[in-house]
Formats: sequence, C-alpha cells, structure tokens
Amino acid sequence: MALLTAVDLLVLDEVGIAIGNAATRRAMLFDVLNERYGETRPTILIGNLTSAELEAYLGERIMERLMDLGTAMVPFTWSSHRRRG
Repeated sequence: MALLTAVDLLVLDEVGIAIGNAATRRAMLFDVLNERYGETRPTILIGNLTSAELEAYLGERIMERLMDLGTAMVPFTWSSHRRRG
C-alpha cells in the first residue's frame, strides 16, 4: 500500500476495467485515494468512462475526494487512434 500512497505522482490507467470483487476493489481504491488526499499528493486517473460512469464505478465517497481542491476533469472525446483505417 505504501508504494501507491507515498509516490509523488500516482497515475492509474484503465480505470473502469473491473478485476476482482467490486467491494474489495472499491475499498482498496478508497484507502489509496483517501491517503493520497490526506497528504495532498496528486493522482491522475485515466479511463474510457464518462464522469457519471466514473462516479458509479468508484463510488460517491471517492469522487468527493477526487473532486476536492480544484480538481479538473479533462474529457478526451475524439475517436480512437487505433480504429483509424
């Protein structure tokens, strides 16, 4: 857990890809993000979810912490580079 909470910047990619038990995943994410929130350490989440889908995936308590302190959501709405023919 210290590896995830102590780094200067944490980048979590593929947020929304569910692996394992949803309750366990949410509890682990909450612990990591809550610790980082308390230490005001920056965290970047990357995924293919809308803001509503992200909140449904992470839960309201985690989203409240992520959106505090002037957090910005930056949507990338263009088509996938991989699907260009």
